[in-house]
Amino acid sequence: MIICVLATVSYETGALTIYKQFLKALEQFGGRNEWHVFIADGMPNPVIQNVSYHVCHTKGLGRMWFDFVGFKQLIKKLEITPDVVFSLQNTGVRCNASRYVVYFHQALALFHYKVNLKSQFAKTYLFYHYFYPLYIKSLLNKNTFIAVQTNQIKNGFSKRLGFPKERIGQYFPETDKIDGSCLDKYEYAKGFYNFIYPATPFEFKEHITIAYALKEAYKLNAELARNIRIHFTLEQGELPVMDSFIKQNHLESNFVFHGRIPHEQLLSMVNSSNGLLFPSMIETLGLPLLEAASLGVPVIANDLEYVHEVLSGYEGVKYARVHQYDDWAKQILSCCSQQCYTPYSLPEDNSWERLMKLITEGIIE
Repeated sequence: MIICVLATVSYETGALTIYKQFLKALEQFGGRNEWHVFIADGMPNPVIQNVSYHVCHTKGLGRMWFDFVGFKQLIKKLEITPDVVFSLQNTGVRCNASRYVVYFHQALALFHYKVNLKSQFAKTYLFYHYFYPLYIKSLLNKNTFIAVQTNQIKNGFSKRLGFPKERIGQYFPETDKIDGSCLDKYEYAKGFYNFIYPATPFEFKEHITIAYALKEAYKLNAELARNIRIHFTLEQGELPVMDSFIKQNHLESNFVFHGRIPHEQLLSMVNSSNGLLFPSMIETLGLPLLEAASLGVPVIANDLEYVHEVLSGYEGVKYARVHQYDDWAKQILSCCSQQCYTPYSLPEDNSWERLMKLITEGIIE
């Protein structure tokens, strides 16, 4: 069987992590099939039996041309006739194959968020939420199967795109087990209660919820609130509206802006903190939730479906109602006493083995 794998845009962040996990699975479960992996320049291309790599350039509008025309032309030139096409980049592709499997991990396309049209993020959100689903749908057909990470994404994809649930398989991603005893202790300034929110400066990540919550915390317990420090993985100025709110309400001393932090240091900061804060409204998975839970660190998050699904069974998670800032304030204040919970362990799951079975045999388990 000849299988083509599309990963030309999987060169950074979470998409790159998924691609690397796929390569491990390919080495274990690829069988005697002939695999052709299409990647961007500079991406990992380890030597694996029966695997060939092909470098493509699909940035910008080139991606649309590749999906609708270019890929079909390329495989004709390479004299490849695929039986199966597996896409790691959210969409299918136009070509002649017996089966298509699309790994979908773009939650912005599925869930509504009331975006500020004047924000820098507005164009990105409007593109992914309104145009992208149409684009995805145009590349689906009756021989397409969808692979997703969580039940929330499965339900959202089926509803938003009118796609049958029986052709959507759920495969929880591999997560590295973290041994907290091997992490260096992070030395926060003494005498403070430290909370951390590791997130990019997108509006839907809702950093401003935490600023509003701190204002409420002063009303509830000003003495305690003065000693709370919130640590962001942002540069000051990346979220101007929040910066203005913090300044107007004299909360500057409560917030520390670190910018981007190396992952190992971030884990140490989470492990040494009083808690992880996670007010994000839209997530495919929310990896920091799992990392904090695996360290037994308290988590305060919005009372949303994805949090309940990802942290089901973890006793250290506290839920706050969305945009109920007094709820958030109470939960943050309650975590100021150092607490530690039994580290959360995900159930063992052979998800990549199951996904490879969908790719090679068309079987959803």
